[in-house]
Amino acid sequence: MKKIKFILSLLIGAFFLHSCSEPEEGNVVIRGTIDGIDEKKEIYLFKITSKVTPFDTAVVKSSGEFEMISQIEEIGFYRLGFSQNQNYLSLVVSPDDEITISGNYGGLEGKANIEGSEESLALQQYFASQSKSQNTADSIMREMQFAQQNQNTVNYRNALIHYRMHEQSNQARIKEFLKENDDRVAALAALSNLDPERDYELFVEVLNNLEPKLSSNPIYTKLKTKVDNLAKTQVGAIAPEISMAGVDGENINLSSLRGKYVLIDFWASWCKPCRIENPNVVRMYNEYKDKDFEIFGVSLDEERNKWLQAIEEDNIEWVQVSDLRGWNNEAAQTFNVNSIPETVLLDPDGEIIARGLRGRELEEKLAEIL
Repeated sequence: MKKIKFILSLLIGAFFLHSCSEPEEGNVVIRGTIDGIDEKKEIYLFKITSKVTPFDTAVVKSSGEFEMISQIEEIGFYRLGFSQNQNYLSLVVSPDDEITISGNYGGLEGKANIEGSEESLALQQYFASQSKSQNTADSIMREMQFAQQNQNTVNYRNALIHYRMHEQSNQARIKEFLKENDDRVAALAALSNLDPERDYELFVEVLNNLEPKLSSNPIYTKLKTKVDNLAKTQVGAIAPEISMAGVDGENINLSSLRGKYVLIDFWASWCKPCRIENPNVVRMYNEYKDKDFEIFGVSLDEERNKWLQAIEEDNIEWVQVSDLRGWNNEAAQTFNVNSIPETVLLDPDGEIIARGLRGRELEEKLAEIL
C-alpha cells in the first residue's frame, strides 16, 4: 500500500495571494490565450520550492489573452493558473524564456499547448501520462473496495493482481521517460514516483545529470541528500540498529538476532496487501525457522490493540516491534520505507543482501540461501 509521495503535489501549501503588482520589466515573458473566459480574471504565477508561494500576476482579458513579464534568476518549477492548488499549469521556467500558452480555462494541466519551453513540454508530457495511469489505478481500487465490501476474496485477489501489474507497467513507463529525459528538469518530478531503494542507481544517475541545472534548487537538494543517505541501507551495507518495543513493551534489538538470516518485515494491521501476504510469510517462517532464520517484524501501526489483534488473527509467531507512530516509525524512516509491505533481508553478519522481496521472489531467495 503506497504512501503517496508525489514531490510537486506534496508541495501544495495553504498560501493565498492577497495582492501582487505586475512588474514593469523582466527577463521572462509568459503570454497566451485561455479559452472559456468571458470576463477579466487574474492569472497567477506561483513558485514551487519547499512550499508554494505567490510570485507574479497578470490580467487575462475577456478575450482570454494575457501577458506576464517576470524577473527569474534561475531555472525552477512554477505553477501558472487561477489558483495554487487547482486549475493550473505546471511549468519549468528558465531565465530569458519566452513561453506561449494556449488552453481551456477548465483544463490546463496535461492539456494546454506550450511553445518556447522544451523543459515545460517534457513536464506536461509526464503529467499527462501519469494522469491516465492514475485514472486506471483508481478504477482498479474501486474494484478492490467493492470486492472487499461484498467479502468476495477471489475478486479482491484478482483486482490486487491487476493493480500490481498496472503498477509495474507504470513504473516501466516512468523509467522509459527518464531514459529519454534524464537531463530534463521534469525528470525530478518523474523520480518522485519511483522508489529510491529499488532504483538507487537510476536516482544517482539522473540526479548527477541534473546537478549542473539544479544544484541550488531546494527540491533537488532535499532529494539528493536523501539519496546520498540511502547508501547506508543499500545492499552490501551493514543494517542500522533497530531498538524498539515488542508486544510486551520491552525493547528488542535487531542486532540480538546476529548469527541468523533475518528478514525485516515492515507491515501494518491496516495494510490489506500486508495482511494478504502474511499467510505466505507464516508458511515460509514455519519452513525455515529451524534453519537459522528469523523474522523481525516492524509494524507501522498507531493503535496498539489493532496491532496485537492482527498478530493473533494472522498467527504471527516471530519477533514483533512497533513505536506506534505510523509512517513516522523510526525504523521505517531509517530504512527509507515508502510503501508496505517492505522487506530487508540480512545475512548472519547483519549485512543487507536483498531488499523488496516478497511472494515468489522471497520464497526463491530463502530456498537459495537456506
